[in-house]
Amino acid sequence: MARSLQAVLPPGQGTPTFCGKPEPLVFEKIIEDHGLEQAKKQDFLMIGDNLETDIKFGTNVGIDTLLVLTGVSKREEIIPQNKPTHILPTLGYSKDREFLHSLDLL
Repeated sequence: MARSLQAVLPPGQGTPTFCGKPEPLVFEKIIEDHGLEQAKKQDFLMIGDNLETDIKFGTNVGIDTLLVLTGVSKREEIIPQNKPTHILPTLGYSKDREFLHSLDLL
């Protein structure tokens, strides 16, 4: 995506800033837009199905992460430097819902 943005900018007109996941700029914007400057990092949980965007985003900004295995990434793709805090097979099973309740997410 960054390359396509560079193609739009005329030469000498600056450098594009990538602001999608996993870049921390997204988290900063969320905090600012929702008035969450006083919130603590442990109050956040990044839930996603993609290790390279969702989980890496949470890791990059220092918040807990929850990988849901019903999407893009599979358990065997997890590497130590991008390991989610929590892993669930899906968000649909009753045991999974109990887990989310324990995190005060439901």
